[in-house]
Amino acid sequence: MGQITRTKFGIAKKVLIANAAVLTLPTTDVTLIAGIAGKIWLPQFVSIYLSPRVADYTNIDGAAAFSIQIGGAANVTLTNAFTPATILAGVDGSRLIQQTVCNFVNDDFTTLTGAAVKLHCTNAAAGNFTGGNAGNILNVKIFYSAITL
Repeated sequence: MGQITRTKFGIAKKVLIANAAVLTLPTTDVTLIAGIAGKIWLPQFVSIYLSPRVADYTNIDGAAAFSIQIGGAANVTLTNAFTPATILAGVDGSRLIQQTVCNFVNDDFTTLTGAAVKLHCTNAAAGNFTGGNAGNILNVKIFYSAITL
C-alpha cells in the first residue's frame, strides 16, 4: 500500500487510507511502513490531509489526536499535534493539511528493529469515528530514513 520515492532527503512514501480504515482508526492502527528484519525506520516528516472529501466524519472527541508509533510504542513525538477534527471534518475552506517534523524519542534496539511505523489515533471514550463516505481518502505522506543493522 502506497508509493515509495527515493529523494535526496531520504525515502518518501504516500499512503492512501480508504474510508473504512479511517472509521476504525481509533481502534485499529494503520501501517505506514512495514517492518523489515534488520532495519530501523527513522521518521523525519509527515503530512496528512483528506482528499477527496465527499462527507465529514463525526463522533470526533475534542481531545482526539493522531500520532506516529514504531513497534507499538509512543516513541515518536510530533512538533505539531495532529488534530483529527481539523483534518476529517469541515468544508474545503476550513479543513487543514497538517504537516510536522517527527522527533524520535530514544528507544531500545529490541523495540525498533524490524518494527513497522504506524499511524495511531486516540478518540477518548468516543470509540470509532462515524459518518464519512466511501469516496473519502485520507492521504499520509511520510519522509524517513533507514538504519541497516
